[in-house]
Amino acid sequence: MSSTNYNLWIESLARREALFPAQLNSLESLRLIHKEGTPLRIDKLGDVAAMGWWNESPPNENDWQELQKFLEVLKTKTAIKHWVFRHFSKGETSAEKNISDHCPEIWQGLENKIQFEFRRNQGQSCGLFLDQRAHRQWLRENAKNKKVLNLFAYTGGFSVYAALGGASHISTVDLNPKYIAWSKQNFLINGLSCDSEFFKFHSMDSSEYLKYAARKNLSFDFIICDPPSYSRNKGKDFRVDRDFPELIKSMK
Repeated sequence: MSSTNYNLWIESLARREALFPAQLNSLESLRLIHKEGTPLRIDKLGDVAAMGWWNESPPNENDWQELQKFLEVLKTKTAIKHWVFRHFSKGETSAEKNISDHCPEIWQGLENKIQFEFRRNQGQSCGLFLDQRAHRQWLRENAKNKKVLNLFAYTGGFSVYAALGGASHISTVDLNPKYIAWSKQNFLINGLSCDSEFFKFHSMDSSEYLKYAARKNLSFDFIICDPPSYSRNKGKDFRVDRDFPELIKSMK
């Protein structure tokens, strides 16, 4: 990798330093590098740098040298203490290529001062997609006394924000029971009850939940629907480019 790309990373960091100085030196989560001309993406998740290399080819020896050099800069200018690296190619995710010494398997960090649990080796994300940060904050500011449905909820980020914003009811839905358990953990570490009659968790297909809600005449003020591009359940597949319009219709 040429030093030009390293310089792009330094420029990106400088922009974050100007805009978010307090967040960089705390456990707040923040996207530090978003490709920006190179294959590298870095999310600061608490004190861990979650690095992704989005390119068909993995980094070569020179790339690794530049990455190590940049990581040393991050350690001096941010609260980052650990890092984990993964290679992404054509939608496929490699196993962890490398991690720093003593990098935790599970750790906690903040987003807008809200606690979240992060985990290594979890696909494209360690537990929170930071590009939805502003949308989650909007929901918190507008959720008071509202009924909220969070479909394809992943680790329940939107649900946590809604609960802290005073939502009167939240249904959190995800097909994967692991993510429902993780969502509950995010509730607990923020002092929220998982046994409340106002907060419901459903490990089921989101489309099936919408049919259930229709049968029960359930209604919601806000529906969050951020599906994956592809998923498969019981021999049926969901493709967002093909099935999203029908999914939207079923929410009416």
